Amino acid sequence: MSHYAHPEVLIDPQWLMTHLNEPNLRILEVDISPDTYSNAHIPGAVF
Repeated sequence: MSHYAHPEVLIDPQWLMTHLNEPNLRILEVDISPDTYSNAHIPGAVF
């Protein structure tokens, strides 16, 4: 993940699974197409 400008804001799937139900966690799902988000997204994530 070091090729991103701010890799510290990225998480891996294991971290997400461990923390998914934390009440103060906000997940932002970023994709090129809103259709992808509409069809399947991470539970609780916002587009």
